[in-house]
Amino acid sequence: MITKILQNLPFELNADELAQRLSVPDALREEFDDIFAEALAVANPKVIYTIAPVEITGEREVRVGDITFVSKVLAVNMENVKTAFPYVATGGRELHDLYQSKSDDLEKFWVNTIAERALGAGLANGLQKIREDEATGQLYAMNPGSLPDWPISQQRPLFHLLGDVMAQIGVELTESFLMMPIKSTSGLLFEAKEHYTNCSLCPRENCPGRRDPFDEALVREKYGLDEKADTVFNHLEW
Repeated sequence: MITKILQNLPFELNADELAQRLSVPDALREEFDDIFAEALAVANPKVIYTIAPVEITGEREVRVGDITFVSKVLAVNMENVKTAFPYVATGGRELHDLYQSKSDDLEKFWVNTIAERALGAGLANGLQKIREDEATGQLYAMNPGSLPDWPISQQRPLFHLLGDVMAQIGVELTESFLMMPIKSTSGLLFEAKEHYTNCSLCPRENCPGRRDPFDEALVREKYGLDEKADTVFNHLEW
């Protein structure tokens, strides 16, 4: 399959707003501004994706391209989907290398925060570009490791669909299936009329990234997962 790379995606960040949010003291503001300028000079969020046919091959099996993924939630979500978009998005190897070059923990924290913002902006603008280029409707994402029903080990076959991701956008997969740079995310994008987020299926409390409330009725009625939530949806950190 042919992969497509989106890079130099729009990324705007205001130094005053970020300094205030991070409670940077006046005594360190000049140092912060230097790090901010250094980070923005190299920031290059990227997205790599491909287009793959989808086939439901079992109650818990979905074939995407030449790879079969095992997940009941994925199979339900892909029931009427003919095409998916496997993807990896990253805040960029450039910011990761800058982070690694710093010895001061506070400077590392500042660069890490900027990389997180770069990932968020890059992903949002990348998804918009995919919708425009591929003429799709609303796209939703499922991500390996976000729910135990689709474990993080399925990162490996997902990366297989995209070829040499490290060579193309600088993201590598570790032996424990984590991504480096850590400010990266991966998954399958799919077009659907019904709103979907992983959050609605995850009961983890006090999650800083939560976008939708946990919906236990949805878990049981739509996805047919009758086991107790604390065993089926024991949150995985990654």
